[in-house]
Amino acid sequence: MDIVYFVREGDDNEELRYSLRSLVNIPHGTVHIVGYKPCWVKNVNHIPVEQTGIKNTNTTRNLYVAAESEEVSDNFILMNDDFFIMKPIEEIPNLNRGYIVDVAEYYQQFNSPYFKGMVETHNYILSLGYKSPLSYELHVPMVMNKYNVVDMLDQYYFDAPEVSILHKRSLYGNMFNYGGETIKDVKVYKVDGSFDEDSTFLSTQDNIWDDSEIGRFIRTKFTEKSQYEE
Repeated sequence: MDIVYFVREGDDNEELRYSLRSLVNIPHGTVHIVGYKPCWVKNVNHIPVEQTGIKNTNTTRNLYVAAESEEVSDNFILMNDDFFIMKPIEEIPNLNRGYIVDVAEYYQQFNSPYFKGMVETHNYILSLGYKSPLSYELHVPMVMNKYNVVDMLDQYYFDAPEVSILHKRSLYGNMFNYGGETIKDVKVYKVDGSFDEDSTFLSTQDNIWDDSEIGRFIRTKFTEKSQYEE
């Protein structure tokens, strides 16, 4: 299976460097960089997409362009530049975060655009006839089928009410019965945030990468350059 990354503009992206190094832990085909390709990245297929909108608009467009590309394998592994595969595995497991209504209980206290988008996405999924929707908004790799992605986004663009921040992974997971094991999210947001050193997947926040224990931990695990960097 190919790997698809959505990458923001800018050459200074050390998280991407170490995420690419972590691909040594999963059998994979071509690595596709969708969006911006940093100058130091090599041996990948670049699918340029201008990153002109807000983050969610950019990533939705990136996903659609990747899914329409003849260069991308029918099934692909969706990665972000802050996802790290910490152990050798043969395939990406199906994972979810539990019911969206339960996840929303935590985010309600912040009353953020992200929470608003979660509620709107949940309501849209319900309107499609899916009961008790699950959240797939985990910071871990996810396997998708590109024809399913195109069908999903064509339907969304055509008939969905406006969703301020579309939770694409959750929409996909519910529409195509992704299922899987329920886990807690692995992303660490604070410099002193705790994490499981034995976890198969880890994820970080940009502003803590340099100074946090999790950033140091990940860097010590992947000291060898990969085939994807100068």
